[in-house]
Amino acid sequence: EETADLIAHRWALPPQAVVKCGPGAMSSATATSRWRATAPREDHPWIVTVPVRDERLDREQAAALVAAARPDQVWAVVDGRTKPEDTGHWLAQVGRQRAVDALAVRGLFDTRAPGTVLGLDLPIALADGVPSSPVVWAALLGQDVDAARA
Repeated sequence: EETADLIAHRWALPPQAVVKCGPGAMSSATATSRWRATAPREDHPWIVTVPVRDERLDREQAAALVAAARPDQVWAVVDGRTKPEDTGHWLAQVGRQRAVDALAVRGLFDTRAPGTVLGLDLPIALADGVPSSPVVWAALLGQDVDAARA
């Protein structure tokens, strides 16, 4: 949710542009489909958040919610400290019905190997909340080089 709020703030979107799915909100694919069918046509994009927990059933439910939202783009928020193989498996499950387009990666400054997420073969839109750029990656990978010298 904080990533969605950050994107909404950076894009100067109104608060109602962030729509929450999952527990305590639209928690079924039916409710999400109904919202999508009746969502007002606005001059702004909608940001739909779908929290995903560690259990397989949560990933299946998240995949159904994402598909029901019929998004133009899907950005997944992942932890850069998690093994890339595990993250790739998680992304495949969550993106089973609608593939993930880009990543917002957290925890990159907290790992000694931030470059491993580049092996996921998806564009990285945000790196620790900062728009991904060559300068950001130079800082991240330079941190890794500095740690190796120590």
